[in-house]
Amino acid sequence: MIVVSCLFVSSAALAQSTSFSDRDNQLQAVTLQLKWKHQFQFAGYYAALDKGFYRDAGFDVQISEHEGARSPLEVLLDGDAAFAVSGSDIVITRAQGKPVVALATVYQHSPYAFLVRGDSGIERIGDLAGRRIMIGKGFQDAALQATLKRSGLTEDDYQRIPISFNVKYNTQGMSRGRLLYEASASRELIQPLLVDIGYMHPERWEHIRDIFAELGFIDTGSSIDGLVYEEGEKTPEWMRWIDENLVFLVVTAAII
Repeated sequence: MIVVSCLFVSSAALAQSTSFSDRDNQLQAVTLQLKWKHQFQFAGYYAALDKGFYRDAGFDVQISEHEGARSPLEVLLDGDAAFAVSGSDIVITRAQGKPVVALATVYQHSPYAFLVRGDSGIERIGDLAGRRIMIGKGFQDAALQATLKRSGLTEDDYQRIPISFNVKYNTQGMSRGRLLYEASASRELIQPLLVDIGYMHPERWEHIRDIFAELGFIDTGSSIDGLVYEEGEKTPEWMRWIDENLVFLVVTAAII
C-alpha cells in the first residue's frame, strides 16, 4: 500500500466548489471532513484557516474532525461535506460505482503500522492470530486489512475491536519534542523534495485496485475510471494554496 492520506471530493461537490467565480464578496461555506481527531497531520489545513487563505479564495471552511460513526467518505457521500481526507479505501468506494474523485495525494508513503507492546511476544503479522486488534470498521483501514489477509489471517483468526478515542489509548499530552518528531516523520512520508505535493500516478491506484481484487475486497476487473482528478478541471484555489505551501507548513507548524 503506497497512498494513505488523500483529499477526496464527490463529482457533484467538486462542481459546486469550483463554480464560485463571481467574487461577489460572499463566502461559500464548505466543510472539510478529517479522517481522525484534530492532530498535527492536518497542520496544513489549520494553518491555512488561521492565516485566512481560504477566506481570500472565497471560502468559509469548516474543518470537522472524525465523528466515529461514519467514515469520511460516508460523510462526503451523504452530502455533509464537500471535501474529505481519506485513504486507499477510496479505491473500493470508486469500484462500487460511487462518485468520489481523488484530488491529491499528500503522503506518498503509508504511515500505517500495527503497534504492540514490547513484551507481547509478537514479532510478525502471523503472530497476531488469536489476538485482539483495534482496526477501523468496514474498509476504513483497508491497507491494514490487506496486510493481515496477505499474511494468511482472516477475520475469524483475530478479534476485531472498534477504534476508540478513549484517553486510555491515546494521551494528547505531547511534548514539544514529540511534535517536532511528528513534523520530521511526516516530511519523510510526504517526500516534498522528490515529489510534487499532491502528485498521483494512475498506475499506483491501479496497483492498489489489483491488490484489493486479489484479496477479494472488490471484484476482479472492477473499473476505477474517473478516480484520479483530471488536470483539465479547475483546481479550487484553497487546494492550490495547500499544495504550494505544505512543505513549509510541515516544517514549521510544530512550533506555531
